[in-house]
Amino acid sequence: METWLQHRPENIYSHKKRLTWMGQRLPGAGQVIELGCGTGAMLTMPLRQAGFNVLGLDRDEDSILTGREIAAQLGVDPDALRCAGLDSLGARPDTIIASEVFEHLSDEELDQLLEQLAGCLDSGGRLLVTVPNGYGWYEFEAWLWKKLGMRRWLSGSFVERVVMDVKTWLSGYTASQIVEPYPSSLDQSPHVQRFTLSRLIERVCKNGFEQCGFTGSGLFAGQLSNLLFSGINPLTRLNNWLGDRMPRIASGFYVEFVRR
Repeated sequence: METWLQHRPENIYSHKKRLTWMGQRLPGAGQVIELGCGTGAMLTMPLRQAGFNVLGLDRDEDSILTGREIAAQLGVDPDALRCAGLDSLGARPDTIIASEVFEHLSDEELDQLLEQLAGCLDSGGRLLVTVPNGYGWYEFEAWLWKKLGMRRWLSGSFVERVVMDVKTWLSGYTASQIVEPYPSSLDQSPHVQRFTLSRLIERVCKNGFEQCGFTGSGLFAGQLSNLLFSGINPLTRLNNWLGDRMPRIASGFYVEFVRR
């Protein structure tokens, strides 16, 4: 897929792997909705650049306004991003993407959303879901980064600059290529759900869907791993490979569902 991400290295969060996984499961034609798209930079825009008919929806106005500015820079139609919910749509999409959305919703909100998603899709329609592993490596690193004050010690520090210099020397990429140029979202809503792979599948399937495939993102992810390893392709490839081989303990889950 020829996208703005094409010539950038993979990062520890497996952004390129997630994009490829999505693209392999989208219809060549037909409407695709990314629900909770944030700025749209991570999925909606690159998927549109790859030729898919994707519309990004998010209720955070600042994220959408920023995303529309980014879209104009990338030559993507800014109207592909809308500050709206699913209830604003007239047509029935063939596929709905909910990437890094469910963990921000309470039990009641999630059940309501899943009921709405099932109502939007015809039988055989696809739902592509990604969530972080609520008990995986990312959560451990988040605790180290925030609770132990590593963010204060490392962000903008001499150590961070030295690590970036070493990574650019090892990888052949520039610092601007390694660091993500666009925010994925401006919404700061916290995680209020924790998922294991089994719990995610059970929760979605009891609301009118059938699981038909899954894999893991990378085995490791987090702010410290991002500082040390993002941009070093042999290490990020190994991380993604480990996520494929051990999906249940990966840092995130990619799950494909079909509407019953």
